[in-house]
Amino acid sequence: MQARNRTLLYVLLLPWALFILLMSFIAANNFRSRSPRWEEVLGIWFVIGMVGNLVFSLRARACLYSSFRVLATDRFQPPKPGGFFRSATVPANSAPGSAGFAT
Repeated sequence: MQARNRTLLYVLLLPWALFILLMSFIAANNFRSRSPRWEEVLGIWFVIGMVGNLVFSLRARACLYSSFRVLATDRFQPPKPGGFFRSATVPANSAPGSAGFAT
């Protein structure tokens, strides 16, 4: 899964799903009594958002502390042979009709 999709899932969809499930649970249990006021609903949404922010920021911090040096030095390593352009490269001493080209 790409980082963009994972971010959308964690930041947008997961809190909304949790909020909808929690509000459905509250509505099912308070069928005959009063419904929650808007201040309570706003407070529930705020708590869900803050807990989510805390969890994801602690997870990102732990990942940063554990693998920052590896990721920072990996950028400055010479490129590894192979990949997409390996088949497109032509050896410097090849000429048409030699072993490097099909005739």
